[in-house]
Amino acid sequence: MRLLHVSDFHFNRDWFAWLKLSAPEYDAVALTGDLIGPAQVLAVEEQIVWLRSWAESFPAPLLLCSGNHDFCEDWVPAPLQNWMRKIRSPMVLTDGQRRRLGDWTFESVAWNEVPIYGGNRNIALIHCPPTGAETAISYPENVDWGDLELAEMLMHDDPDFVPRIVLSGHVHRPRGWHDRMGSTLTLNPGVNAGAPWPNHNIIDLADRTVEHRSHGVSADKIQF
Repeated sequence: MRLLHVSDFHFNRDWFAWLKLSAPEYDAVALTGDLIGPAQVLAVEEQIVWLRSWAESFPAPLLLCSGNHDFCEDWVPAPLQNWMRKIRSPMVLTDGQRRRLGDWTFESVAWNEVPIYGGNRNIALIHCPPTGAETAISYPENVDWGDLELAEMLMHDDPDFVPRIVLSGHVHRPRGWHDRMGSTLTLNPGVNAGAPWPNHNIIDLADRTVEHRSHGVSADKIQF
């Protein structure tokens, strides 16, 4: 099974178009939060309508979780609140949902929450990486923007209690695109603002490899 992992599009419509065109090459696509961008680009209400339509017409299994910019319940009209959970497509996984694809189970974790499920073949989508991981520390500022509660969970001794892989984003220029916390692999593709296509991770769950690609930079690959 091959999975494409991206994050933090902030309503870059060129990247959304690239993702839809690239999707058929993979068994599933994971977009880990912050789909919504600045209101100066387009009113947030209009962004939500556009994003729901985009997701509902996606040509492959689409795995989503909300980020801090997607959480706008306090100031959008009631019909648009919890917009990600209201996406209507059997192909789309959203906040609070869990789905099995092949030999792996995927859990979508809403902003400000932590995974519920663990196990050697569980993958959690959660926007914020764990505190202390290279994926959570910004470069070159060396500021840790991670989630402490998630980090404490991942340091649990029992591997059946924690997910095998955590797919995140949030930190646009992380010190590292991958790291380990306990028995869990944490991944954050980062953001290359202005690039014609988004940073992305290509995860091969059969070969247990991850390849990281960023425009203008040589690809990097790890085994897990």
